[in-house]
Amino acid sequence: MRVLSTTLIVLTLFFASCQSATDSPERAFRAFVAHVQAGKVDAAWELLSRRSQDELSRIVHERSVESGGVIPDDPRRVALGDVELARPIDEITIQSQTEDRATLLVRSGDQTIPVQMVREDGKWKVALVDER
Repeated sequence: MRVLSTTLIVLTLFFASCQSATDSPERAFRAFVAHVQAGKVDAAWELLSRRSQDELSRIVHERSVESGGVIPDDPRRVALGDVELARPIDEITIQSQTEDRATLLVRSGDQTIPVQMVREDGKWKVALVDER
Protein backbone atom coordinates (compact mmCIF):
# COMPACT_ATOMS: atom_id res chain seq x y z
CA MET A 1 0.00 0.00 0.00
CA ARG A 2 2.85 2.37 0.83
CA VAL A 3 4.43 1.78 -2.59
CA LEU A 4 1.12 2.59 -4.29
CA SER A 5 0.70 5.89 -2.41
CA THR A 6 4.31 6.86 -3.14
CA THR A 7 3.77 6.07 -6.82
CA LEU A 8 0.60 8.19 -6.88
CA ILE A 9 2.43 11.14 -5.33
CA VAL A 10 5.28 10.86 -7.85
CA LEU A 11 2.84 10.64 -10.78
CA THR A 12 0.85 13.63 -9.51
CA LEU A 13 4.01 15.73 -9.24
CA PHE A 14 5.15 14.58 -12.68
CA PHE A 15 1.89 15.51 -14.39
CA ALA A 16 1.72 18.84 -12.56
CA SER A 17 5.20 19.71 -13.85
CA CYS A 18 4.16 18.83 -17.41
CA GLN A 19 1.47 21.49 -17.56
CA SER A 20 1.81 23.78 -20.52
CA ALA A 21 2.25 27.52 -20.23
CA THR A 22 -0.97 27.82 -22.23
CA ASP A 23 -3.19 25.53 -20.16
CA SER A 24 -4.85 28.45 -18.35
CA PRO A 25 -5.51 32.04 -19.40
CA GLU A 26 -3.40 33.38 -16.53
CA ARG A 27 -0.39 31.16 -17.30
CA ALA A 28 -0.59 32.02 -21.02
CA PHE A 29 -0.65 35.75 -20.29
CA ARG A 30 2.26 35.48 -17.85
CA ALA A 31 4.23 33.55 -20.49
CA PHE A 32 3.42 36.21 -23.11
CA VAL A 33 4.65 39.01 -20.84
CA ALA A 34 7.78 37.07 -19.90
CA HIS A 35 8.64 36.52 -23.58
CA VAL A 36 8.07 40.19 -24.44
CA GLN A 37 10.19 41.32 -21.49
CA ALA A 38 12.98 38.93 -22.52
CA GLY A 39 12.89 40.17 -26.12
CA LYS A 40 11.70 36.78 -27.39
CA VAL A 41 9.33 38.25 -29.96
CA ASP A 42 8.84 35.01 -31.90
CA ALA A 43 7.74 33.16 -28.77
CA ALA A 44 5.49 36.07 -27.74
CA TRP A 45 3.98 36.20 -31.26
CA GLU A 46 2.96 32.54 -30.96
CA LEU A 47 0.94 33.42 -27.84
CA LEU A 48 -1.18 35.96 -29.74
CA SER A 49 -4.50 34.92 -31.25
CA ARG A 50 -4.60 34.39 -35.01
CA ARG A 51 -6.87 37.40 -35.41
CA SER A 52 -4.43 39.57 -33.41
CA GLN A 53 -1.54 38.34 -35.57
CA ASP A 54 -3.51 39.05 -38.76
CA GLU A 55 -4.53 42.54 -37.65
CA LEU A 56 -1.03 43.49 -36.45
CA SER A 57 0.42 42.18 -39.72
CA ARG A 58 -2.05 44.28 -41.72
CA ILE A 59 -1.38 47.46 -39.71
CA VAL A 60 2.41 47.09 -39.84
CA HIS A 61 2.31 46.34 -43.58
CA GLU A 62 0.24 49.50 -44.21
CA ARG A 63 2.65 51.60 -42.11
CA SER A 64 5.62 50.11 -43.93
CA VAL A 65 4.15 50.97 -47.33
CA GLU A 66 3.17 54.49 -46.18
CA SER A 67 6.69 55.09 -44.83
CA GLY A 68 8.36 53.93 -48.03
CA GLY A 69 9.99 51.07 -46.16
CA VAL A 70 11.39 53.17 -43.30
CA ILE A 71 9.20 51.12 -40.98
CA PRO A 72 10.11 47.48 -41.66
CA ASP A 73 7.34 45.15 -42.78
CA ASP A 74 8.02 42.85 -39.84
CA PRO A 75 5.02 42.77 -37.51
CA ARG A 76 6.74 40.65 -34.87
CA ARG A 77 9.61 43.10 -34.42
CA VAL A 78 7.62 46.31 -34.93
CA ALA A 79 4.64 45.34 -32.77
CA LEU A 80 6.45 43.49 -29.99
CA GLY A 81 10.10 44.43 -30.26
CA ASP A 82 9.81 47.88 -28.68
CA VAL A 83 7.24 47.03 -26.04
CA GLU A 84 8.57 47.83 -22.62
CA LEU A 85 6.69 46.20 -19.79
CA ALA A 86 8.75 47.63 -16.95
CA ARG A 87 6.08 47.41 -14.31
CA PRO A 88 5.72 44.06 -12.60
CA ILE A 89 2.42 42.22 -12.53
CA ASP A 90 1.11 42.38 -8.99
CA GLU A 91 -1.99 40.26 -9.47
CA ILE A 92 -4.04 38.56 -12.14
CA THR A 93 -7.64 37.61 -11.49
CA ILE A 94 -10.10 35.97 -13.84
CA GLN A 95 -13.06 38.30 -14.22
CA SER A 96 -14.97 35.89 -16.46
CA GLN A 97 -14.29 32.66 -18.27
CA THR A 98 -16.11 30.35 -20.64
CA GLU A 99 -14.75 27.33 -22.44
CA ASP A 100 -13.02 29.44 -25.11
CA ARG A 101 -12.92 33.03 -23.81
CA ALA A 102 -11.67 34.73 -20.68
CA THR A 103 -11.22 38.24 -19.35
CA LEU A 104 -8.33 38.76 -16.98
CA LEU A 105 -7.91 41.74 -14.70
CA VAL A 106 -4.20 42.49 -14.56
CA ARG A 107 -3.09 44.74 -11.71
CA SER A 108 0.22 46.52 -11.75
CA GLY A 109 0.67 49.18 -9.10
CA ASP A 110 -2.47 51.28 -9.01
CA GLN A 111 -3.62 50.29 -12.51
CA THR A 112 -5.92 47.41 -13.39
CA ILE A 113 -6.25 46.55 -17.06
CA PRO A 114 -8.65 44.04 -18.61
CA VAL A 115 -6.99 41.54 -20.95
CA GLN A 116 -8.96 39.38 -23.35
CA MET A 117 -7.91 35.78 -23.90
CA VAL A 118 -9.21 33.20 -26.37
CA ARG A 119 -8.64 29.48 -26.66
CA GLU A 120 -7.42 28.32 -30.07
CA ASP A 121 -6.57 24.70 -30.79
CA GLY A 122 -6.76 23.95 -27.06
CA LYS A 123 -4.30 26.71 -26.07
CA TRP A 124 -4.99 30.08 -24.47
CA LYS A 125 -3.85 33.09 -26.52
CA VAL A 126 -3.76 36.85 -25.90
CA ALA A 127 -6.39 38.71 -27.92
CA LEU A 128 -5.23 42.24 -28.69
CA VAL A 129 -8.15 42.87 -31.04
CA ASP A 130 -11.85 42.19 -30.64
CA GLU A 131 -12.37 38.49 -31.30
CA ARG A 132 -16.13 38.54 -31.87
